[in-house]
Amino acid sequence: MAYTLKSTGLATEAVAIYMVDEDGVTLREWVSGQFATWDTVSAWAEDAGNADLTVDDPVTVANATWKGSTLDYFETLANGAYNFYGIRHSSPIDIPGAAGEAGVGVFAALAGAGTPAGNRGALFADSATNAYLGADVSTGILQWYVSSGVRYASTQVLPQDGTTKFSVAGNYKYGDAATQTFHGLESGALAATDAGASPGNYSFSTYDNIGGEDGGGRMPAKYFILAVFNRTLTEAEYQGLHNDYFGTLFDAPADTTAPTFTSGPTAANVAQTSLDIQVTQDEDGNVYAVAVADGAAAPSSAQVKAGQDSTGSAAIASGSSAATADTQATIGLTGLTSNVAYDVYVVGEDGVPNLQTSPAGPVNVTTAAPAVRTVTLAAKDAAGADIADQAGVSAWVYTDLSQAPDAVFTDQSVSAGQIALDVSATGLADATPVVVIAELSSGDVAVADGSVVVT
Repeated sequence: MAYTLKSTGLATEAVAIYMVDEDGVTLREWVSGQFATWDTVSAWAEDAGNADLTVDDPVTVANATWKGSTLDYFETLANGAYNFYGIRHSSPIDIPGAAGEAGVGVFAALAGAGTPAGNRGALFADSATNAYLGADVSTGILQWYVSSGVRYASTQVLPQDGTTKFSVAGNYKYGDAATQTFHGLESGALAATDAGASPGNYSFSTYDNIGGEDGGGRMPAKYFILAVFNRTLTEAEYQGLHNDYFGTLFDAPADTTAPTFTSGPTAANVAQTSLDIQVTQDEDGNVYAVAVADGAAAPSSAQVKAGQDSTGSAAIASGSSAATADTQATIGLTGLTSNVAYDVYVVGEDGVPNLQTSPAGPVNVTTAAPAVRTVTLAAKDAAGADIADQAGVSAWVYTDLSQAPDAVFTDQSVSAGQIALDVSATGLADATPVVVIAELSSGDVAVADGSVVVT
């Protein structure tokens, strides 16, 4: 993907903008649509879009924060006392309006700058006319140097420790007091360094170097952005760029990244026929889960979202939940079988929607076994004494003697004068009244009223 220049506002007045593209690797030149003679340039060397532009191989890309956002920058470097590694145009680029009434405006946001060297500490320069915006090599002050002379000198010394983040801007207008410089630390606001003053009858209408001046000097720097405009800008306009240069000049990039799970998925509230899956993701959106047989093949993300197993058939259970960024979401799965192992797969998506490429899982979970429910019958002889322990007992459990028995047992036992019958499989609830008839192997018959109890 590539960042897209806005079609309104200051972006339409940009002669060129230099910045690292959305891929975080490519250094690119954007040109306003009104300047049809230029085209966008990508990669680290010349191409057909603007064959005179090159980027020196030692230029590197990294990132840092600017106004709370992590953004990429390109770093220009020293190359001897007078030369540099940076961006070069083999033919000077004309600045429409710069030689006439409109002048030129330049803005750069920097993740740091180094010590100026050579004759001129150029950030932005035209080597053919010995012109630049940058720092004086002796004092470090921000200035416009044009036609082999200082045409505007500020009182602002630029940071040179390589890590202080700041923005710098300049207006240059032939014979006009609109010529001026601006500066602001990333942590604060941008403002004019000094009052405007006329540079005299010296024009700055072309440029060819960024990061130094061929044979003239350099000021190594880390450029978040350098933008050249076809007129002088107001302090408020530069302040807007200082606050949010990306939002001012570029459309918001398309979101193509799926959310990430920051915790989970895990199983919770596991019951006999249901369970919950708990998961947290880093974006608003939705989360989906399916339960499949233990050891079954994993479904795809699309199948999980559709509630399917890997064959495309309906999963044993499925569910979904809305998700709020960084807040735990709960997906309920029902219709399961007690005391059975399942594999659960979970997938998330954001509001675009970008669906995760593969589901998380399996979450291995076994549903709860049913509670054991029993009926106990006292086995007594006619004298009330306990009947001797014995096997081979048959028994019938009724909730209604006029109906078929609810449960039939064979091969039960008398132990310590009692017959205990497990009625869990009948589904009879705790405390259900029952009648039990038991036939002992000794020939005795016992009949008793009782109730189902949980043991």
